[in-house]
Amino acid sequence: MTSPSPFDPADYPAILKPSEVAAWLRLSPRMIQLMAKDGRLPAMQIPGVRGYRFLKDDIAAFIEHSMPKTSPAVSLVSESVSA
Repeated sequence: MTSPSPFDPADYPAILKPSEVAAWLRLSPRMIQLMAKDGRLPAMQIPGVRGYRFLKDDIAAFIEHSMPKTSPAVSLVSESVSA
C-alpha cells in the first residue's frame, strides 16, 4: 500500500474551486463551502458562477495563520532527539 502523495500547491491554478481547496485541507467540499459562507475561510463569489472561489495565496496564508505555534516542550523533544 502506498501513502498518498503530498499536496503540491504549484499544481493548482491561482483561483481554486471548493474541491481543490478541500483536497489541500483534507476536508469535504461541503465543509469548505460552509467555512466560506460563514467567513472562516477567505473566499469570493464570482457573478454567474455557482458557489465560491478561493485565491491560492489566501488559502496558503490561512493555513500558515492556522498552524499551531511550536510549544517549548515540542522544541525540547526535537532537540533531544537530534542530539
